[in-house]
Amino acid sequence: MGRSQNRSINEALNWAEVTASRLVNCYYHELSGRWAKELAWQSGNTLESLANFVSLTDSPLKYVFHNTYSKTDIYAGGDCYDDHQWWLLAWMQIYNVDRDIKYLKRAAAIYDVVSKKAWTTATCNGGIQWCPTRDYKNAITNELFLSSSMRLHPYAALLGKPSTYYLDWALKEWQWLEQSGMINSYYLINDGLR
Repeated sequence: MGRSQNRSINEALNWAEVTASRLVNCYYHELSGRWAKELAWQSGNTLESLANFVSLTDSPLKYVFHNTYSKTDIYAGGDCYDDHQWWLLAWMQIYNVDRDIKYLKRAAAIYDVVSKKAWTTATCNGGIQWCPTRDYKNAITNELFLSSSMRLHPYAALLGKPSTYYLDWALKEWQWLEQSGMINSYYLINDGLR
Protein backbone atom coordinates (compact mmCIF):
# COMPACT_ATOMS: atom_id res chain seq x y z
CA MET A 1 0.00 0.00 0.00
CA GLY A 2 1.44 3.36 -1.00
CA ARG A 3 1.78 6.45 1.15
CA SER A 4 -1.03 8.32 -0.59
CA GLN A 5 -3.37 5.35 -0.18
CA ASN A 6 -2.54 5.16 3.55
CA ARG A 7 -3.15 8.89 3.82
CA SER A 8 -6.55 8.51 2.12
CA ILE A 9 -7.55 5.68 4.45
CA ASN A 10 -6.46 7.65 7.51
CA GLU A 11 -8.33 10.72 6.31
CA ALA A 12 -11.49 8.67 5.74
CA LEU A 13 -11.21 7.12 9.21
CA ASN A 14 -10.68 10.55 10.77
CA TRP A 15 -13.82 11.89 9.08
CA ALA A 16 -15.73 8.79 10.18
CA GLU A 17 -14.57 9.39 13.77
CA VAL A 18 -15.71 13.02 13.60
CA THR A 19 -19.11 11.96 12.22
CA ALA A 20 -19.56 9.18 14.79
CA SER A 21 -18.52 11.52 17.62
CA ARG A 22 -21.06 14.12 16.50
CA LEU A 23 -23.73 11.44 16.24
CA VAL A 24 -23.09 10.39 19.83
CA ASN A 25 -22.46 13.85 21.31
CA CYS A 26 -25.39 15.56 19.61
CA TYR A 27 -28.06 12.87 19.42
CA TYR A 28 -27.32 10.04 21.85
CA HIS A 29 -29.50 10.18 24.95
CA GLU A 30 -27.46 8.53 27.70
CA LEU A 31 -30.40 8.15 30.09
CA SER A 32 -32.49 6.12 27.63
CA GLY A 33 -29.68 4.47 25.67
CA ARG A 34 -31.25 5.60 22.40
CA TRP A 35 -30.83 8.37 19.86
CA ALA A 36 -33.03 11.42 19.92
CA LYS A 37 -35.42 12.06 17.04
CA GLU A 38 -35.48 8.40 16.01
CA LEU A 39 -38.10 5.72 16.33
CA ALA A 40 -37.09 3.00 18.80
CA TRP A 41 -36.26 0.45 16.08
CA GLN A 42 -34.10 3.01 14.25
CA SER A 43 -31.86 3.32 17.28
CA GLY A 44 -31.06 -0.36 16.78
CA ASN A 45 -29.87 0.45 13.26
CA THR A 46 -27.84 3.40 14.53
CA LEU A 47 -26.31 1.23 17.25
CA GLU A 48 -25.31 -1.36 14.66
CA SER A 49 -23.80 1.37 12.45
CA LEU A 50 -21.76 2.61 15.40
CA ALA A 51 -20.57 -0.95 16.03
CA ASN A 52 -19.58 -1.25 12.36
CA PHE A 53 -17.51 1.93 12.73
CA VAL A 54 -15.91 0.81 16.00
CA SER A 55 -14.92 -2.47 14.32
CA LEU A 56 -12.56 -0.41 12.13
CA THR A 57 -10.97 1.65 14.89
CA ASP A 58 -10.35 1.48 18.60
CA SER A 59 -12.76 4.31 19.26
CA PRO A 60 -13.61 5.44 22.78
CA LEU A 61 -17.21 5.66 21.56
CA LYS A 62 -17.67 1.99 22.37
CA TYR A 63 -18.69 3.08 25.86
CA VAL A 64 -22.10 3.57 24.24
CA PHE A 65 -22.51 -0.21 23.98
CA HIS A 66 -22.38 -0.88 27.72
CA ASN A 67 -24.47 2.18 28.47
CA THR A 68 -27.16 1.20 25.98
CA TYR A 69 -27.13 -2.37 27.28
CA SER A 70 -27.69 -1.19 30.84
CA LYS A 71 -30.47 1.29 29.87
CA THR A 72 -32.49 -0.96 27.55
CA ASP A 73 -34.04 -4.42 27.58
CA ILE A 74 -34.96 -7.01 24.97
CA TYR A 75 -38.04 -4.99 23.98
CA ALA A 76 -36.14 -1.74 23.29
CA GLY A 77 -36.95 -1.82 19.58
CA GLY A 78 -40.68 -1.40 19.89
CA ASP A 79 -43.78 -3.51 19.63
CA CYS A 80 -43.28 -5.52 16.46
CA TYR A 81 -41.02 -8.46 15.69
CA ASP A 82 -39.07 -6.68 12.97
CA ASP A 83 -38.32 -3.91 15.51
CA HIS A 84 -36.88 -6.46 17.95
CA GLN A 85 -34.68 -8.00 15.28
CA TRP A 86 -33.00 -4.73 14.27
CA TRP A 87 -31.73 -4.60 17.85
CA LEU A 88 -30.80 -8.29 17.74
CA LEU A 89 -28.53 -7.61 14.77
CA ALA A 90 -27.03 -4.61 16.58
CA TRP A 91 -26.16 -6.74 19.61
CA MET A 92 -24.61 -9.36 17.31
CA GLN A 93 -22.35 -6.75 15.72
CA ILE A 94 -21.49 -5.30 19.11
CA TYR A 95 -20.47 -8.77 20.28
CA ASN A 96 -18.19 -9.01 17.23
CA VAL A 97 -16.51 -5.78 18.35
CA ASP A 98 -16.53 -6.27 22.13
CA ARG A 99 -16.50 -9.95 23.07
CA ASP A 100 -18.54 -9.48 26.24
CA ILE A 101 -20.93 -12.45 26.34
CA LYS A 102 -23.77 -10.30 27.68
CA TYR A 103 -24.20 -8.77 24.22
CA LEU A 104 -24.50 -12.17 22.56
CA LYS A 105 -26.92 -13.33 25.24
CA ARG A 106 -29.06 -10.23 24.70
CA ALA A 107 -29.25 -11.06 20.99
CA ALA A 108 -30.19 -14.67 21.81
CA ALA A 109 -32.87 -13.53 24.27
CA ILE A 110 -34.47 -11.35 21.60
CA TYR A 111 -34.28 -14.27 19.18
CA ASP A 112 -36.04 -16.54 21.69
CA VAL A 113 -38.93 -14.08 21.98
CA VAL A 114 -39.30 -13.89 18.21
CA SER A 115 -39.01 -17.63 17.55
CA LYS A 116 -41.41 -18.58 20.35
CA LYS A 117 -44.01 -15.86 19.93
CA ALA A 118 -43.91 -14.86 16.27
CA TRP A 119 -43.64 -18.12 14.32
CA THR A 120 -47.11 -19.39 13.63
CA THR A 121 -48.68 -21.82 11.19
CA ALA A 122 -52.18 -20.43 11.83
CA THR A 123 -51.71 -17.93 8.99
CA CYS A 124 -49.91 -18.76 5.75
CA ASN A 125 -48.68 -22.14 7.08
CA GLY A 126 -45.71 -20.66 8.90
CA GLY A 127 -43.40 -17.69 8.96
CA ILE A 128 -42.83 -14.88 11.41
CA GLN A 129 -45.74 -12.53 11.84
CA TRP A 130 -45.11 -8.81 11.79
CA CYS A 131 -46.58 -7.81 15.18
CA PRO A 132 -48.16 -9.66 18.10
CA THR A 133 -51.55 -8.17 17.26
CA ARG A 134 -51.32 -8.61 13.46
CA ASP A 135 -51.23 -11.93 11.63
CA TYR A 136 -49.66 -10.24 8.58
CA LYS A 137 -46.46 -11.93 7.33
CA ASN A 138 -44.07 -9.49 5.71
CA ALA A 139 -40.78 -9.93 3.91
CA ILE A 140 -38.62 -7.77 6.18
CA THR A 141 -39.57 -9.53 9.40
CA ASN A 142 -38.95 -12.93 7.83
CA GLU A 143 -35.71 -11.91 6.12
CA LEU A 144 -34.45 -10.54 9.43
CA PHE A 145 -35.30 -13.84 11.10
CA LEU A 146 -33.42 -15.77 8.42
CA SER A 147 -30.40 -13.50 8.82
CA SER A 148 -30.55 -13.66 12.61
CA SER A 149 -30.74 -17.45 12.54
CA MET A 150 -27.69 -17.69 10.31
CA ARG A 151 -25.69 -15.16 12.33
CA LEU A 152 -26.43 -16.91 15.63
CA HIS A 153 -25.67 -20.40 14.29
CA PRO A 154 -21.90 -20.35 15.03
CA TYR A 155 -22.64 -19.49 18.67
CA ALA A 156 -25.20 -22.23 19.42
CA ALA A 157 -22.95 -24.17 21.83
CA LEU A 158 -21.82 -20.97 23.57
CA LEU A 159 -25.48 -20.09 24.11
CA GLY A 160 -26.34 -23.54 25.48
CA LYS A 161 -28.34 -24.60 22.42
CA PRO A 162 -28.02 -27.81 20.38
CA SER A 163 -25.40 -27.39 17.64
CA THR A 164 -27.97 -27.13 14.84
CA TYR A 165 -30.63 -25.15 16.74
CA TYR A 166 -30.24 -21.87 14.81
CA LEU A 167 -29.38 -23.67 11.56
CA ASP A 168 -32.60 -25.68 11.82
CA TRP A 169 -34.57 -22.45 12.27
CA ALA A 170 -32.76 -20.89 9.28
CA LEU A 171 -33.65 -23.85 7.08
CA LYS A 172 -37.25 -23.89 8.30
CA GLU A 173 -37.55 -20.16 7.64
CA TRP A 174 -35.95 -20.40 4.19
CA GLN A 175 -38.16 -23.32 3.16
CA TRP A 176 -41.23 -21.40 4.24
CA LEU A 177 -40.09 -18.16 2.57
CA GLU A 178 -39.21 -19.96 -0.66
CA GLN A 179 -42.69 -21.54 -0.85
CA SER A 180 -44.61 -18.53 0.51
CA GLY A 181 -45.29 -16.89 -2.83
CA MET A 182 -43.42 -13.72 -1.81
CA ILE A 183 -40.50 -14.49 -4.15
CA ASN A 184 -41.48 -13.79 -7.75
CA SER A 185 -40.03 -15.23 -10.97
CA TYR A 186 -37.37 -12.50 -11.02
CA TYR A 187 -36.26 -13.49 -7.48
CA LEU A 188 -37.61 -10.23 -6.15
CA ILE A 189 -39.10 -10.64 -2.70
CA ASN A 190 -42.47 -8.93 -2.56
CA ASP A 191 -43.69 -7.71 0.80
CA GLY A 192 -46.66 -9.25 2.47
CA LEU A 193 -49.02 -12.16 2.91
CA ARG A 194 -52.27 -12.59 4.78
